[in-house]
Amino acid sequence: MISTFKETLTSFRDPAYAQVIIGKTSRQVLWYWSRYVIFFALISLLLSIFALTYFSPQFPKIIRDNVPDFDLAIKNGQLKSGMTQPAIWGNSDFVVILNTDGKQSDLDKYKSGILILKDKILAKSEDSQIQPRSLKDFGDWQVDKSGLISWLGGHELIVLLLGSLLAIVIAAVAGGVYWLMQVLMFLFWSGVLWLVAKFQHNPFVYLNCFKLVVYASVLPLIISAFTIISPSPVFSYLGLGLFIFYVVSWYRSLSKMTK
Repeated sequence: MISTFKETLTSFRDPAYAQVIIGKTSRQVLWYWSRYVIFFALISLLLSIFALTYFSPQFPKIIRDNVPDFDLAIKNGQLKSGMTQPAIWGNSDFVVILNTDGKQSDLDKYKSGILILKDKILAKSEDSQIQPRSLKDFGDWQVDKSGLISWLGGHELIVLLLGSLLAIVIAAVAGGVYWLMQVLMFLFWSGVLWLVAKFQHNPFVYLNCFKLVVYASVLPLIISAFTIISPSPVFSYLGLGLFIFYVVSWYRSLSKMTK
């Protein structure tokens, strides 16, 4: 990554670096940007595993001190619980409701959420779509607070391994989705730049526009990675402003060379 960091510094300090950018292949340009995505994904993964390593021995105490008593059991597709119902966790944006005597309308006043009924689970998305899932699909099992605390206390290594595996899966899926969505945005902004060039009668090909857009997206990516803990519209606007600034700077540099 050191050579990648050096290239980034060079590209942002020299408007004429646009000539080097368009001389690369599309695969090289995408791989250059993708290295940052992979780098920050690995950093996030390592921090998650470190946090899990630190907190997993404390899970029994955390649950004992912060989670109210509960008991759940599924047998023959029917849920039984001694908890006071309806039990509601969450807010108007997302809620989890346990109510074996409830009905689908219990979710009406929430934007999204999960309703656990006697024989099924209803999941409501933000577009108000309801997806049902039968409890028979989960088999027969039971769990309560004391049993969970006991199990966590005696299986710290398993908890760590399962948590690490889950973190890897989440990082891979989230990283893949982010990568794909960003590439689609690159295609869009490349089209905008290509249309601007056509309007100004500059002989820009779409592929070169794409390369400039990808390189200009690196700095906003770095900013968003360092501000993810404390996101703010200010940083979003800053990233967008820098993206436009470098695209325009490199575009002008290439325009002067073609005249």
